[in-house]
Amino acid sequence: AYKLQWVEVNDGSDKILICDRNLLCNIAWDRLNELGFCGTKGNGKKITIDGQQYELFMLTGGTSSSAQTETTASNEWDKYIGNLGKFSRLPTPQSQDLQNSSSSANFTTAHNKIWNWVECYSWCQNLDSSGSYRAYRGCTGARVWSCNLSYGCGNTLGWRPALRVLNAA
Repeated sequence: AYKLQWVEVNDGSDKILICDRNLLCNIAWDRLNELGFCGTKGNGKKITIDGQQYELFMLTGGTSSSAQTETTASNEWDKYIGNLGKFSRLPTPQSQDLQNSSSSANFTTAHNKIWNWVECYSWCQNLDSSGSYRAYRGCTGARVWSCNLSYGCGNTLGWRPALRVLNAA
């Protein structure tokens, strides 16, 4: 019951695995960056798991709260987790997932059962439009956008890894 799940997304020639939850909470973006965990897709940290090579990267999340209302994805969070990329095997957030509230009903939605975004934000790659704060997504809604200083941390702010499969057979 406590095993990690990876959600597979086939996006063109890229096979991407996104963790279904945050692996770490109460960690600053700056610390994640020091560890090499904040790279962008195509420029992430190369790792090997069970003999398979991957590129570890952090999802982009948009530069402002306008990302919450976009109808086409300008960032990876909305493209994959918000399913604006319209991937047939991924759930699409329903009205309950988009209410931006702390309702206990959020825990039981089909979307949250896959992505586990309730009660915990996920750090994202982007700086906000002012260039001062780092974006994070989730917690009270599937497409909620907010930001914090990169050295900030808290129990409801964490790291959700993403992997791009390299040299797949």
